[in-house]
Amino acid sequence: MGADLKAHRKKIQNLLLDTAVILLVIAAFVYSNVPRQPVPATPSNAAECVPAGPTQPDNQLSVPTIPASKAVIGTSSGDIFKISSNGANSRIDNYMASAEKLGTHIVRVDLKWSDVQTSCNGSYNWGIYTYLFTSAAKHNLWVDAVIDSPPEWAVGSCTQDSWKCAPANSKSYAAFARGAEVEFGRQIDTIEVLNEPSTIDSYYNNVSAYEQLLSDTYVAVKSAASSIKTTVTVEPGGTAAIGNSSASSGMSPSDWYQNLYDAGAKSVMDRINMHPYVYPETVIDHNPNSQWAQITAVQRVMAANGDSYKLID
Repeated sequence: MGADLKAHRKKIQNLLLDTAVILLVIAAFVYSNVPRQPVPATPSNAAECVPAGPTQPDNQLSVPTIPASKAVIGTSSGDIFKISSNGANSRIDNYMASAEKLGTHIVRVDLKWSDVQTSCNGSYNWGIYTYLFTSAAKHNLWVDAVIDSPPEWAVGSCTQDSWKCAPANSKSYAAFARGAEVEFGRQIDTIEVLNEPSTIDSYYNNVSAYEQLLSDTYVAVKSAASSIKTTVTVEPGGTAAIGNSSASSGMSPSDWYQNLYDAGAKSVMDRINMHPYVYPETVIDHNPNSQWAQITAVQRVMAANGDSYKLID
């Protein structure tokens, strides 16, 4: 009887785990397909504008406690906080509390440049993000900050969704990323350079331009981390779930990373970053053409370029 009860409990635990994985995949899929308002063309001086940014943090956040373990668990919040709408504080607190109860160590959040700096020479108004980082610290969570959604003044002519617009000047983006690291670096575990850049036409048709953005950001963020006596991981934005490269939709993960290596990005990628979404399948379906299976293809690219030791985020 005891053995049957244990087996039954084990089945329930496995079912709950599978359900949690499926819900996370669904959340990620929904977020990646939420329509966003296009960004109109911007002032002609966008390419020349490089704000100085802060040199010292305004906040004094506590440093989260992360157990010394190779198995670091993270969650992706997507747009669940709805930063610009009423009730964001309670949504943030509820999410952070739930993440802590799940045993999560890191939360992945979008840090939207357009929310913080509305003009080139304008000050940084961190607003709700200060609350977000404070709540994360309260629940012993590090933050994986995806710096995306450049403001109108910082992009050239762009009619795509705002998160798909490339900064007109890589140093402008790098300056903002540096500002984020100065402000919140004692809590930031990772900075991702844009979201799914392999689908941004300015980059998949000109990978060297993204390598320049990544390189400028890497140098700026590492310098900021050193100035506040902390460390940070810098990585490319996660690749999109694209099976075959296309001139209209972007590059597959393996093609993207091979092109980045060819462009000289090896030294400015602390980790490799992928979004191997499989919905509506699951990771146990073993579909050789699925995004999950593309992890192996990317690992081959990493090995061929001497990076087999790096982690995939």
